[in-house]
Amino acid sequence: MLRFLMIAFACALVLQPTKSIRAQGSPFDFIGFGRPIETTNAHLDGMGGTGYASTDPRLVNALNPASWTWLARARLESEIHFDIVQTNTATQEGRNQNLRFGGFVFGAPVWNAHSMSIGLGVQPITDANGQIDFGDSVSTRSYRSEGGVSMLFGGVSGMITSGVSLGGRFELLFGNIRHLTDLQFSDINTASGSFERDYSINGSRGTFGLLIAGDSIAPAFHGIHLAFGFSLATKLNTTQRTVVTPFNTDLDTTIETVGVGSYPASIQAGIGISLSDRYRAYGDVHLQDFSAAYLYSTSSSPVADSSLRSTNRFAFGIEKVPNMVGEYGISSFWDRLGLRLGASYYVTPFRPAGSGGINEVAISAGVGIPISYESLLDLAITVGQRTPTTLNAAPTDKFIRLSGSISLSERWFVPSRVSE
Repeated sequence: MLRFLMIAFACALVLQPTKSIRAQGSPFDFIGFGRPIETTNAHLDGMGGTGYASTDPRLVNALNPASWTWLARARLESEIHFDIVQTNTATQEGRNQNLRFGGFVFGAPVWNAHSMSIGLGVQPITDANGQIDFGDSVSTRSYRSEGGVSMLFGGVSGMITSGVSLGGRFELLFGNIRHLTDLQFSDINTASGSFERDYSINGSRGTFGLLIAGDSIAPAFHGIHLAFGFSLATKLNTTQRTVVTPFNTDLDTTIETVGVGSYPASIQAGIGISLSDRYRAYGDVHLQDFSAAYLYSTSSSPVADSSLRSTNRFAFGIEKVPNMVGEYGISSFWDRLGLRLGASYYVTPFRPAGSGGINEVAISAGVGIPISYESLLDLAITVGQRTPTTLNAAPTDKFIRLSGSISLSERWFVPSRVSE
């Protein structure tokens, strides 16, 4: 039925004489597990989603658990995203909006002897929220996708030898992805109806990271950090629930079946270079093979989702480090700010029939604003475009993503001693 929804959606956009379109999210959010979320931190968004090799002592880096080793004190972080997407298909056009919460992450050093730190958090890893409403003189049709996949994680990192950090975390994957179709005829004498299919999923996996300070390799690598990571493939327990409401009644029929799904492994690598005391550059690559992934199957020999493919993402970023507590000398407010720029190229996992695949390019900028008690407010803007390899065979997205995150230091929660 999901394939039917996608075909119906594409045909309706291209062929129907439409009077109005209202949309939310991206049309690609309907495919598979939804759109993968690169980061959930505006600090990293401002650098094109890079930072796998970051050793920033004021960042709980959810990309790489090995980087927690460099945390200077306990921190609590949270983020929110707002996406504006302009979607075009042939002569049809829709303006889409989507607000998303980025979860919480907590990190803290716990043992100085081996620079050991822990990390805990809950974050979304895919976004399946999308809606297309359009109509003509005959009917109004609505195609909706809701939910996504999230993870609850806990992990630990430590320095196994001078300049070499190893981190790992255990992740519980969970979520609900819902597809709904509503048909409302203009003629009140013609009955309307709806169809709903839900997928409730859960599973677990391990993620491991390695971060190496260049000094531990050779003096010539001073100021260079290398990072590598791996997330295991995940077998999911998936329950499919189908709800059909006939045209001529308010009563519905519900069918529930249990199956399995598969979420793919991923490989990450990154490099960080200190250009000076306050300037750093980063480069990341992320590989993930969705070509064997599927959301739901009851077969003993499951068939992969043909609308998904293998992906790779390359990103580059540069940062002027914020002068948080005058560690770079006394300066004005503007000089205390952190400034960031980034760019990325993403071969997305989406391959709608006939499209040849969807590719994304984006640029970003961000600012870090120091606030009281060594805490930081980060703001970022990302502008980009998703384009099918075969033009006009699938929608084209132009998007703007606004993100903001706050990182609170433990000093917010530690009472100060007052002398009388």
